[in-house]
Amino acid sequence: LRVHGVSGTSAEALLDHPIVTRVAGDDNAGFYRPRPGFGISDRPGGLEVEAYRWGALTAGATVRTLSLLFLLPFMLVNLSVWTRPATGGTGGLIGPLCRLLAASLTAAFVLSVVGVTVDIVGWQCAPYRPCVRGRGYLGWLADMPLGPRLAVLALVPIGALRLLWWLGERSARAFEAFPAARGQDR
Repeated sequence: LRVHGVSGTSAEALLDHPIVTRVAGDDNAGFYRPRPGFGISDRPGGLEVEAYRWGALTAGATVRTLSLLFLLPFMLVNLSVWTRPATGGTGGLIGPLCRLLAASLTAAFVLSVVGVTVDIVGWQCAPYRPCVRGRGYLGWLADMPLGPRLAVLALVPIGALRLLWWLGERSARAFEAFPAARGQDR
């Protein structure tokens, strides 16, 4: 079995064979063998060489990497709800406490974005001319009155929360695309 390193080598290069066939897995990670009948095999009789290619698991799209980065705290809190000890009853106090922790984590995320955009950028930086000078992306905020400026910047936390929601839906759809194995509960 040949497995590539971090560089994401192709299955053809791993097996040193021009034509390979995937025998298990998918486009993200899979097992490959040289296609029989194509090319000259320099392997001793009875020895089969396989390659495991996993490069798309780590070298995927930037959106997938960022979604895992941003969603990891939320995933861990959700996991804590499902991994709590069995109490034999309705769950007692642990379930609601985990949900309260999840809600406070979401509130902390939104409030941090509000603090940066509305307070630091909208309230402190935009009216201060030296702060806006040389920053064309903030220059248009300096010309706005305070109320509309803060209202426009209040849309940023709403957009950040919506982005998190979209990333969560996207990753859930990707993982739910895999069918459960036979004998697993759904």
